[in-house]
Amino acid sequence: PARTVIDIARAEQFRNGVVVADGALRRGVDKADMYAVLNRMARWPGVSSARRVVGFADGRAESAAESLARVAGWRENLPPLEPQVEIYFEGQFLGRADFVIEEYLLAVETDGAIKFDGEGVLPALIARQEEIRYAGVDVLRTNWDETFKDTEVFGNRVRQRLAERGPRTKPPGLELRRTVARPVGPLLGWFGDLAA
Repeated sequence: PARTVIDIARAEQFRNGVVVADGALRRGVDKADMYAVLNRMARWPGVSSARRVVGFADGRAESAAESLARVAGWRENLPPLEPQVEIYFEGQFLGRADFVIEEYLLAVETDGAIKFDGEGVLPALIARQEEIRYAGVDVLRTNWDETFKDTEVFGNRVRQRLAERGPRTKPPGLELRRTVARPVGPLLGWFGDLAA
């Protein structure tokens, strides 16, 4: 699996490589294995691009949309988007944001159509968002079109919100907890069987 990630990262655009590398990390492929493959391919075409992909990759991304948002943020020179930050207020867990820009207390959420499927999902999402805002963290929502098709729109929206908010101090009772990647299973079904 690590070799496959590197081959794709050598041949594809940076954003495509990041989507694949993030997904592989999420599925339990070790970044050290990716670097080992890179070291064996030191003189191969595209290896420097692949090295950039692996350095940027983060297994906390839970979807291709989240990977694309991180790449869009990087392309637009935004402050780093910290993935999967848990938000607590006065000891109560409010939710886990796709991203947080902590200096500005801004959460960024990536939305796909499937997120809103199901009865009661949208009202619950709105209520959660209001609780997070009450705790002192603003929420900006984005989508595939902005982070895949037109990153400048995404960048401009985030920059405008950051300028409006300015740097913030965490209010009393607010706690932001970084998470670690939690592998969700083998990259492909049969890899798990081979490892057993």
